[in-house]
Amino acid sequence: MFRTISLCVIVTLCACASWATYTPQYETYNTYSSDINNNIYQTVVVDGTVTGDCYYNCNCGQYGCQQCTIPNCPATHTPQIYNVLNGVGGWSYGQQYSMFSYISYQTTVSIAATPGQIYPSSTEGAIYCGVAAGFIFDISAVHSIRLGFSTTYYSYQSYDGVQCHYNVIPYCSARCKYPSVTVVTNDPANCLPYYKFVEGWIQWGSGPADYSCTHFGPAYGVLTPGACTDQ
Repeated sequence: MFRTISLCVIVTLCACASWATYTPQYETYNTYSSDINNNIYQTVVVDGTVTGDCYYNCNCGQYGCQQCTIPNCPATHTPQIYNVLNGVGGWSYGQQYSMFSYISYQTTVSIAATPGQIYPSSTEGAIYCGVAAGFIFDISAVHSIRLGFSTTYYSYQSYDGVQCHYNVIPYCSARCKYPSVTVVTNDPANCLPYYKFVEGWIQWGSGPADYSCTHFGPAYGVLTPGACTDQ
């Protein structure tokens, strides 16, 4: 998941104004998932709110200050999202909100993918201020999305009358693996020596943590193990 947070980003009526009585606190992030049919889903979220109020101290003298109202406050804020994956998608626009309301807006696009192929992704999350007639929050990102699979093997440990228990084989280096898995069966004869699992993953960057495991594919009971691999 790619996440960006914004605090005071622009000094305007809708952001950190000179009287500093309100502050925008918006963020945008992307999430990715896939299914057993190799469809990739890209979701873009923009959410947050503005904290503070519409008043500031004015006409200050020896006996203190008065409270004056900031002109045109509260303004309206409108969430906007650009969500494109391999040419599919585009801009979408949410409804107008009072600047002090909590906003949460998201869109999802999907494509039919081929494992191993790289797909271009372009996203943007923004908040438009009606009074300032401009964006007071606007973050964009470009990624390369790749769908892949981890093949892992698990060795038989025990049967408890309901489930066969397996542990991942030693030195398994596949990125999507678990310490142990279980296979439900009412017949211990179905507890084969090894089980092979295939799990999908999505990679959206070059960093070691820029991927997420997405779903289990079919499991296969086997007599001998193979190598744990990513492809």
